[in-house]
Amino acid sequence: MAKRLAVIAGDAIHDIIVYPGTTPNDIRNDLSLPQSYWVSTRDGQPFGDNESVFALVKDGDKIYASPEASVAILTKRNTGGENGSCDSPTLGSRLSSSVR
Repeated sequence: MAKRLAVIAGDAIHDIIVYPGTTPNDIRNDLSLPQSYWVSTRDGQPFGDNESVFALVKDGDKIYASPEASVAILTKRNTGGENGSCDSPTLGSRLSSSVR
């Protein structure tokens, strides 16, 4: 038993066949993608590295392979405005660092 999937990775679309027990690691290896890529469903929920993709998809589904993303948060800087208001947004610390 097999299922056909479309893997969207950047601007490339790969047709693959998955079997029971196929994992995101298998998909990344088969497509020569870096291990840091996330394999996820359309709603953005990533599969666990050793989770069976076969059990969670239907024949013909689209899944996505995307690079790890760096995320920053927006903080406000005190510019000495009226009453010391913080009215100027600046790029704050990365989420992986301590949040101020």
